[in-house]
Amino acid sequence: MDEWHSGTVNNQQGQFSYCVAQRGFNNGRTLLIGRNSAGEINLAVGLPTAGMPRQNHWPVTIEIDGNFKRERIAVAAAAEMLVIANGSDLELWRRLGSGQRLTVTGPSDSVSFKLSSVGRALTEIERWIEGDRNARIA
Repeated sequence: MDEWHSGTVNNQQGQFSYCVAQRGFNNGRTLLIGRNSAGEINLAVGLPTAGMPRQNHWPVTIEIDGNFKRERIAVAAAAEMLVIANGSDLELWRRLGSGQRLTVTGPSDSVSFKLSSVGRALTEIERWIEGDRNARIA
């Protein structure tokens, strides 16, 4: 469970939609970091047994290493999955790749993820999106 796995996701027509890096953690939670060819970044947090009503939304704070913050809206894409759209926030992308800990805080809960070793996966995603089809996207 210590490894980040990356890959591409296609739309229903079989065309490229986005790249994603994901990792499961020992507490059963999952973090996904996605980026499309327009540079838009999504974070997805898997929360098993959360039972959230689909499409509900909540304000959240994204924090990296205690010194970088963004205020966003999280949407329950599924009963166990929150998605946080970040637009083309390249500073966030850079901080995710170099940071040690990501914390997402909502109105009633907070979850933290260790970011160690994600930098390499994000570099490969960036290379792939920029057209390098030799990038190591598994």
